[in-house]
Amino acid sequence: MRLIYSRRTILALVTLVLGCQMAVACASVPKKEQATTVLQAVHQTLADLQSSEITLFESGLVPSLTEARHREFHGKLADAFKFEQQAATVLLTWRAGDPTPTGLRELRSVIGEIVELIGGFNPSGEAATVIAYARVVLSQVGIFLELTEGGE
Repeated sequence: MRLIYSRRTILALVTLVLGCQMAVACASVPKKEQATTVLQAVHQTLADLQSSEITLFESGLVPSLTEARHREFHGKLADAFKFEQQAATVLLTWRAGDPTPTGLRELRSVIGEIVELIGGFNPSGEAATVIAYARVVLSQVGIFLELTEGGE
């Protein structure tokens, strides 16, 4: 079982990144709506990241992905989902110019920790999809932060 980028995975990643960038690029769309679109993409990418890591772990193809690392990954991922949910809750009443929704900086930090944790895997081998999803979600959170940091 090889987990190297499939065409479907590449298409999904490109679609997620382009969708977020297009949402941000369209100045006529209110910031709250742009932020909502990006946060929805963050949630989906976190779910895809979780599925990819589980598949990779169960395959046994990456010896450095031990039971302990698998548990650590899912602990950090649980934190990421918690912070994403906090941001979504605050976004319900958020308006452009309000403070950045709670949990966003924490979410970016925990995703950075996930990227570091899985960064030791072979990025051109079986772990490439997991690493790509982690990097995409980190980029999406950055876009969300740009949209919600005290804008007009």
